[in-house]
Amino acid sequence: MEDIARACGNTIVYGVSSTADRTIERLSKESSTLPGGQGKLRLRDSESRNIIQAIERASRSMQVKKLLDPTSHHSHALTSLVRALQESDGDTEAHVQRTQHMGELLGKRIGLNDAELTDLRLLCLLHDIGKIGIPLEILNKPGRLTDDEWKVLQSHAEKGYQIALSSSDLRPIAPYILHHHEQWDGKGYPQGISGETIPLLSRFIAVVDTYDAMVNTRAYRKALSPEAAKEEIRRCSGTQFDPFIAAEFLLMLEENPELALGERTGGEVAQSERIFQKSEVRDDRPIASYAVDYTRYLLDIDDNIVEVDEAFERLTGYTYSDAVRGRMHQIDLIPPEDQTDYYVLVSKQFARASSVYIEHDILRKDGTKVHVFCYGKRFFDSALKVFRSEIIVFDASQAHTAMHTLP
Repeated sequence: MEDIARACGNTIVYGVSSTADRTIERLSKESSTLPGGQGKLRLRDSESRNIIQAIERASRSMQVKKLLDPTSHHSHALTSLVRALQESDGDTEAHVQRTQHMGELLGKRIGLNDAELTDLRLLCLLHDIGKIGIPLEILNKPGRLTDDEWKVLQSHAEKGYQIALSSSDLRPIAPYILHHHEQWDGKGYPQGISGETIPLLSRFIAVVDTYDAMVNTRAYRKALSPEAAKEEIRRCSGTQFDPFIAAEFLLMLEENPELALGERTGGEVAQSERIFQKSEVRDDRPIASYAVDYTRYLLDIDDNIVEVDEAFERLTGYTYSDAVRGRMHQIDLIPPEDQTDYYVLVSKQFARASSVYIEHDILRKDGTKVHVFCYGKRFFDSALKVFRSEIIVFDASQAHTAMHTLP
């Protein structure tokens, strides 16, 4: 290793994976055969790329772990995505927890590296994110889908792909989302690719996702028994599923029988209901209405401002060019001393629902502050095939004035 130290001099050296370490060790031994016996360490292009790729994989793994950490401010956009999906599929949270657990155990069993395991956890969370662009009447239809309805449902793989592409954090898993319904024999969708041309993580999620769906009750059918579901995986090995992954998955279930059950198998599940009660206006109290100044603007998936209305400048002081053409970020509107609290509040609310209601200060362009009420909701723009956030900000001082002047 002294040769490496001499060769690097004052160059910054990164700590990388064991694969890269073995490459360096091999090259260190080779350096002794250079003319003079102790010539400078020379890295061939392919081996240099291996080290760079290892660094990139490690960096990517750290980035995704921050994204998956619910205490990190990086995760609030991800949380809102999942909550938007839960509005369409109430079983999402439990399903994700089960598939993440099974997927991680299966990945470790087969030998995925840390970066692949981290991406697999993210994929378990978001493989069905395209379903937020599918009509609820199709997603929750109890009976058999028509051919046209089935085509609409199948489009969720491509919709999810487009959503992932719109975020720099999610872009690396976009191909896995696109291909998670491909089949080993080439009879899947959307592209009909087969065998090992299907991305590895797509083949993983195909087995885990299908098994969990079978052992838990869905709107269109009752849950299968674990034995029946395992038999179906076995039957479809080599046609629908990668035979090696399917075989390892079945062995894992045999060795860990508690995994095979599914949280809802064998029991009735209370279905949550939303009850809206009719509200009545009291006749003994006069009603007064007041106009409150507000602005509405849109964010992309990375929280950059992409559209503003005419009131945006009046409330914030920033023009359209400042905000949209200047690639202004939502956090630019929050005073620096409040930014941490703001992220914490947003993350907590997105952890409970798909929308956010908070009260905070906005830092105007001239440096002054205005106190506001803020409502935010994420949605999928099916026309543009991108994810957006709608933000509506009300001037809180006007709202308080209106409340205090009510008769």
